[in-house]
Amino acid sequence: MSARLPIFLIDLDSVLVEPRGYRMAIQSTLAYFTNMMGLGDLYPGEDVIASLEAINMTSEWDITPILLASIFEALLEQNMTLDLSGDLLAACEMVRRSSVQVPEMDYSTLAGKLGGHFKPGMEYASLAFELNRFGAANPPFPLLVEHPLLNALLLNTRSLDGALTTRVFQHFTLGSNRFEQLTRLPRMFECDSYLEKHDQLLLSTAARDLLLINWKSRK
Repeated sequence: MSARLPIFLIDLDSVLVEPRGYRMAIQSTLAYFTNMMGLGDLYPGEDVIASLEAINMTSEWDITPILLASIFEALLEQNMTLDLSGDLLAACEMVRRSSVQVPEMDYSTLAGKLGGHFKPGMEYASLAFELNRFGAANPPFPLLVEHPLLNALLLNTRSLDGALTTRVFQHFTLGSNRFEQLTRLPRMFECDSYLEKHDQLLLSTAARDLLLINWKSRK
């Protein structure tokens, strides 16, 4: 008789866990940069996030830099003489020093501009970069065409070394201690893990206890 093997439950978002930590990490990552610019909170709200998810933009590593690119685009629309560095942190500091007004943000067009071009397997951040850089009729960020800041925002978003937005986001999801342990990169700031702090278990106590009893009875 073969030995019994343990069964592992794999976490599926919105099935076993309500993934509030990820959503809050998007908000905090965006605020990390907008506060650095002196603009305060420019999180678009749940309806906009839902509209992006509806076009299969489900990765926070895409959503966050695309929202941030929208903010820089709005800043340039409002301040055509604004000089922005190609380095993300330096660009944020330039915005702060320029004392610009908080831009009127309209994120509602993003889904329409990007969704029709999506193909399975594509990363939305890379798609947005290509549409902007290589001649789309309606580029998502026309004032950032050929601007090096777009490289810093939308390229290499799956790399902690290549994308600052991803690095900040992972600080919030993992917590600074765990981030440092797993990535061997120095922490940028101190924070707790949003996944541990804000995710909500959807498996009830009764269901969990029943599962444990059944598992023990079959050992």
